[in-house]
Amino acid sequence: MEHKVALVDLDPQTTEDRLEAREELCRVPLLNEEHNTRVDTTTTPVEAELMHATLKKNVDLFAWTTSDMSRVSPDVITHKLSVFKEACSVT
Repeated sequence: MEHKVALVDLDPQTTEDRLEAREELCRVPLLNEEHNTRVDTTTTPVEAELMHATLKKNVDLFAWTTSDMSRVSPDVITHKLSVFKEACSVT
């Protein structure tokens, strides 16, 4: 049985079956406005403050660019797509 895939099936802009956050996210600046992360807003104020403090305390563990991971093998940090070769020849 031959499986055909339309190009629309591979379109990353298609939003039908995408996962979305179940709760609102709050931006947390770590170093500055450019270097931030997002956390959920369903935690209590005490939990949120503890989480933000922990993230800021451990900001040196974040990798903002690949150059921040100079000792990590490119095999680990390189994203490779598995492509269904026959998908390119849609008739």
